[in-house]
Amino acid sequence: MGVSQPVSGHKKACQASKIKELKLALRDAGLRALGQQAKALGLCRSTTWAILSGNHKASGLSGRIIVQMLAGPDLPPIVRGKILDYVREKYEGAYGHNTRQLRRFRAYISKHLGEPNLLPSSRLFGGETKTVSALRTRSLPPDSPRRARAGASRCSPLGPGGRCAQDNRP
Repeated sequence: MGVSQPVSGHKKACQASKIKELKLALRDAGLRALGQQAKALGLCRSTTWAILSGNHKASGLSGRIIVQMLAGPDLPPIVRGKILDYVREKYEGAYGHNTRQLRRFRAYISKHLGEPNLLPSSRLFGGETKTVSALRTRSLPPDSPRRARAGASRCSPLGPGGRCAQDNRP
């Protein structure tokens, strides 16, 4: 059985720095309150707080969280660019994850977003980009029921009044 090797201090610091850039991009986009940031990212307030305060696991942002953030219709382009940069770097192994972690992350990202080198760069934002649902459905046949579901609006993790569906905090 393979033993997980610790992520080097330098690579972990690079990953934490990239996530901090995400926080700064949200502020640059005028989203200062946690509720605003959570709504833009399409995440619950508690998850948003954990990510932006640096309390995330050593493995960084999971593929599921990344896909959920990119699917948010309120995500500012500058923030989308930072997330895509993070995806590319993590996909390439820049943050020191072991082979198993990278394989799992790459498989999830490739399944839901396609190859990261085909995703638009943050330098290209300002122009029109494909949505996550368009990227997810590009390989499905036109008559696929999954293609029809992917184009429909998805249920938001935020409940009424912008509250997290898992808790009743504002």
